[in-house]
Amino acid sequence: MKIKLGQRVKKLRKSLGLTQKQFAERIPGKINYTYVGKG
Repeated sequence: MKIKLGQRVKKLRKSLGLTQKQFAERIPGKINYTYVGKG
């Protein structure tokens, strides 16, 4: 079963207990956190 990238990121983020904003702050460079883990 294929899992989309967004779903994998969301699963990882939730396993770390982070909000989208907190997770995005850990990613180098500028990124809009509303798109991180959207899936």
